[in-house]
Amino acid sequence: MEGRKGMRAARFMTVGILLCLWFTFGCAGTQPRVETYDPLENVNRSFHAFNTKFDEIVMQPIVDAYLNLTHEHFRLSVSNFFDNLTYPNVIVNTFLQGKFVQGASDTGRFLLNSTLGVAGIFDAATVFGLEEHDEDLGQTLAVWGISEGPYLTLPFFGPSTVRDLPDLGGSILTNVFTYVGTPVLVAGVTATAPLALLGIIDKRARADRAIRARDQLALDSYVFTREAYRQRRTFLIYDGNPPVEFYVETDTIDEGILELEEELAEEDQAPRGDAPLSDQDESVEILPVGGDQPLRAVPSLNGHGTDRSPTSVVPKIGHDIYTQPPSATSSPQ
Repeated sequence: MEGRKGMRAARFMTVGILLCLWFTFGCAGTQPRVETYDPLENVNRSFHAFNTKFDEIVMQPIVDAYLNLTHEHFRLSVSNFFDNLTYPNVIVNTFLQGKFVQGASDTGRFLLNSTLGVAGIFDAATVFGLEEHDEDLGQTLAVWGISEGPYLTLPFFGPSTVRDLPDLGGSILTNVFTYVGTPVLVAGVTATAPLALLGIIDKRARADRAIRARDQLALDSYVFTREAYRQRRTFLIYDGNPPVEFYVETDTIDEGILELEEELAEEDQAPRGDAPLSDQDESVEILPVGGDQPLRAVPSLNGHGTDRSPTSVVPKIGHDIYTQPPSATSSPQ
């Protein structure tokens, strides 16, 4: 038993070293890497430490209880419900980016899930072939040619950039709950407060495995979160197909990380609380290098394409890293 624990510890340490090398020397390709613009790093690190401690003391125990006491089908229905409430934000920004065919599809998806899906509890639209998309105001501004600006870490909200900051307000204005919940609160009924709390717990529960993986593997969780966030945003801006020049050749490190993750997944069958990387979350995706999407061996932020979180978390992490911030736009559909 001790020998097995020692082997696992060695593997985790090796994965951490490989990830560190990936971030440090991933620019060994043919093009120089443009450094992250982070002039507020000292302040950002303070907020990152605050978010991490708050999550550890307050959110983690609540989420542990939620995951242990509820069935996965119940949690999926809760996630579907809150995804549907926020989906108008996707629709608005899809049209603002000039993707009119996708916008019509997204509108149909929202209407179907709101009716046949019983207020979004069931994902009826997928049955009819209406794909879920992920658009927001930050992506729209990128499509319009606005640079990302300095990297930011926000208290309670986690990673962001100056360009992504307006989406905090935009997502509130397009959230159905804003218009349904406010009149109820004015009338003196507090029934919406538990619903809002459930939404926060749902977001954090989706991120639970990714946070555990980050805390277990990252040598510097701040840098890991920052680079993962920027890469994820680039991935979304280009609709999953960034230009080739945004990739760095890191196949050797990628393959080493993938091999170690697969070994850990095979032998790690303990319950979630004992093994952060156990196989119990369908949101984990391991994709081949050079495919249509970056390799992701660390769990995604959630299984439903939305990566807004009330705490500092790691968005969907890919093991290909981009050489510079994006300046081109997504192709309109």
